[in-house]
Amino acid sequence: MTTTIVTKCLVCNGSGTAEYDKPVTDYERGGYIDSEYSECYECSGMGEVDILSLSSAQEFLLAINTAEKILEDATIEDKRLDEMYDYIKKARLCLSTYMQYYNYD
Repeated sequence: MTTTIVTKCLVCNGSGTAEYDKPVTDYERGGYIDSEYSECYECSGMGEVDILSLSSAQEFLLAINTAEKILEDATIEDKRLDEMYDYIKKARLCLSTYMQYYNYD
């Protein structure tokens, strides 16, 4: 069973607002980058986000690794299976990035 947990948003540090770059047009000097505070895009201003629990993330990683191993061991030459294998490798990389971002140890 997949479980989620609530954690403080890392983009706004739980405040619900974040600082973003805002390009400003200046026809005489070429423009510049200003900053503005607005609702956090990551948590929609709530200050918290739902993420996978550690056990669910580990189960997900195990499933990806299992699927990758099955396709590695397959002796069938099929372009569609090769495409699936590439997607699974990308999914593993995305999940690893996700786990690093939310400090899963």
